[in-house]
Order: sequence, then C-alpha cells, then structure tokens
Amino acid sequence: YIMFYKILLGWIFLQNIVQAQIFETKDNDEADCKGSVTLYDRFNETWITQDEDIKVTLDSVKVEGCGCFTLHSRKGGKGRSFFLGRRGNYTSQDIGWSRVRSVRSAPCDRMARPGWGVLLLVVGTVLIIGLC
Repeated sequence: YIMFYKILLGWIFLQNIVQAQIFETKDNDEADCKGSVTLYDRFNETWITQDEDIKVTLDSVKVEGCGCFTLHSRKGGKGRSFFLGRRGNYTSQDIGWSRVRSVRSAPCDRMARPGWGVLLLVVGTVLIIGLC
C-alpha cells in the first residue's frame, strides 16, 4: 500500500505542477493580438475581427494575423463549433459543415496540448515507481 500512495501522491503533485504551469511562463500578449477571419461563400466574402452573428454558407475560411477564433452553426456562439487555431485557409470539408451563424474570438490555448506536461508526467511517474 505504501508504494501505491507514493505513486498517487507523486501523480497528484505532478498534475498540479502541470496545471499551474510552474515550469513555463508565457507573456500574455493575447490582449494586444489582432487577428481576422474572412469567410468566403459562393459570391461574397465576410471579414470579421470580433465576436459577431452572421449568416454565411461558406466555401472556405481564411485566418490572418494572430489570435484564434471559433465558428458556430448557431447564433450566439452556440451549436456545433470549429476551432480556428492557426493562420491559413480552411475549407468547408475541413470544418465538416458549411452553415456558419456566428464567429467568436477564443483563447489560443483552448485546444493546445501541453506536450511537455505529458512528458513530465510520464517521466515523473517512471521515476517515482523506480524509487519505490
């Protein structure tokens, strides 16, 4: 039982470190970050820089600048959503649907996976088990 408790406490400790991001500090430049989304349908293009309800049946989307956005199938940021987390072009096939009714700005770390955090947890767990 002692080994089990050591592993459990070690796991909890490492998880708290990862969630608190003690090992990585990042400047919060998102407030200064300005990005845009351009939605293209058959005949028009709609340029968006902030949260907005729209009515577009899109063919493609272009993300420019910095910042991240989400597309939603319903007004008010509701319904199905698609995270636009990188600059570049997306097609309606990439998104999986074409009827967009709202666009919302989103924190860019919303879908980020802290690869270093997972690695730290695995290494920490192996070390704790090895010490028992």
